[in-house]
Amino acid sequence: MIGAHADHVTLARLFLVCALFQLGWGVAALVRPGRALLVAGAVGNLAAVAAWATSRLTGIGFVDGLQVRESPEFADTACAALGLLAALAAIVWLRRRREPAPVRAAGFGLPALAVGLLAVPGLALGANHTHAGHTHAAAVAQPYDPTRPVDLGGVPGVSPAEQARAEDLVRRTLADLPRFADPAVAQAQGWQSIGDALTGFEHYIKWSLIDDDDLLDPKAPESLVYQVTPTGKKLVSAMYILPPRYTLDTAPDVGGALTQWHIHDNLCLTPLGASGSRVVGLTRADGTCLFGQKFVPAAMLHVWIGPNACGPFAALEGVGAGQVKAGQSRLCDTAHGSHTG
Repeated sequence: MIGAHADHVTLARLFLVCALFQLGWGVAALVRPGRALLVAGAVGNLAAVAAWATSRLTGIGFVDGLQVRESPEFADTACAALGLLAALAAIVWLRRRREPAPVRAAGFGLPALAVGLLAVPGLALGANHTHAGHTHAAAVAQPYDPTRPVDLGGVPGVSPAEQARAEDLVRRTLADLPRFADPAVAQAQGWQSIGDALTGFEHYIKWSLIDDDDLLDPKAPESLVYQVTPTGKKLVSAMYILPPRYTLDTAPDVGGALTQWHIHDNLCLTPLGASGSRVVGLTRADGTCLFGQKFVPAAMLHVWIGPNACGPFAALEGVGAGQVKAGQSRLCDTAHGSHTG
């Protein structure tokens, strides 16, 4: 975790402190146990496990680098499980009336110390790894191919943590979004078309999800994008929409230069009703709508589940394509683009 969050200095230091505490406490609890030490171990390990669980369930908004919820991987889940086991063991000893006896060095103390010493080089080696457990050394960018392992490396200025978050979001979207391949299934679960099929892409939105606190969830994305083809509608993308309290300036950093949030501040829609809301045109020069009402410019992010000329996070082009943050140009990730998309 230290290497994966190397671009967030404070967070990396917190991981280092946590690692040294757990390693040091584990050895000390075996060699020189005492009730005060057991209390410290129980509290410290439970705090670490609680922080891990929060980062995997909702993200931690006030910690730079953990604002976006991350999916659990084997390594971090195993660490959390061991931390919980250590805390429970300490609590069990605390409930006993007698003080725990030190472990004889010949029996387990020296092996435990050896494990601790061996783990320290692992901290340094871990600096080359991401949450998913693979190396992010300098690499040549490969076109985005959803049928192969996701690799978004090779983009200058993208940190290992940003690459890891972007890859994690793509992997989760690829795994969970196909359940909505049939538009009828999406409609039955509350997604409603906004009536923009004439553009070649039709957006289905579940309006109740926009105001919730579950961001970037491919099991329940705020919007589903279908490409309109002569043979029917093909699911091609999720469009994650942030609650209105977010702006382009405050939207969470998912993948650095790999990802780009955009808004739509020139769309006119019918008032939201039981059948949803539908696009009826674009705003006039003064920013008002001749018909309907102006769409609230919520920050949005696409994740494509098929090849795209501008990479997996490309925004739609053409009419109503949306606007990006002032001073930015529309992102087109040609390093991971594919001309087959």
